[in-house]
Amino acid sequence: MKDLLIMLMLLALTPFAEAFADGRGHLTEGDVALEKNQPGAAIVHFTQAIESGDLTDAEFRDAYWKRAVANFDKNLDDLHIDHSDRIDGFEDCLADLESARGYGKEVDAAFNLKGGQCREYVGLKEEAITYYIKVLDQEATDMERGLSLYSLGLLHRDLGAAEKAAAYFETCASEADPASRIAKGCKRELQKLAAGN
Repeated sequence: MKDLLIMLMLLALTPFAEAFADGRGHLTEGDVALEKNQPGAAIVHFTQAIESGDLTDAEFRDAYWKRAVANFDKNLDDLHIDHSDRIDGFEDCLADLESARGYGKEVDAAFNLKGGQCREYVGLKEEAITYYIKVLDQEATDMERGLSLYSLGLLHRDLGAAEKAAAYFETCASEADPASRIAKGCKRELQKLAAGN
């Protein structure tokens, strides 16, 4: 009788154990897709992991964070391919960033850079500037700092603040590796400003 009771309990728990493995499995598959630069597939796997409902808080945080990154990458790719002005994917990125923060994602330079980028593409330029400035005040990689300086230059240029734009481009050009695309882009933008473009 006791063995039968244990067997029935194990059978009752089996679907939960399988679902638990599925959520983690999709999280792993999403990581693999991101590494292979397949953001669309990554979004599907991270969504399935989140919808499984069986992740720990840390895993939910990672799934939302990584889906935000995948959403940004996919929508940036789509913009370059379709030349569209769709912003819904960038809005999804913002929602996932907030969910990740709700699960305890550290608001570090990577988070603020992605927050600035998503806000910029949604058209929230003033908010994007705030996020990019936060990156400059944090411990950031050279890439994160360079992208933030470049973006700050572009946003200030677009807002008609040519002097501020030039200051950000100059800082970017002087700090970034001279052979990098970021440094070259900042120098090119400085030349355009100097020529009145």
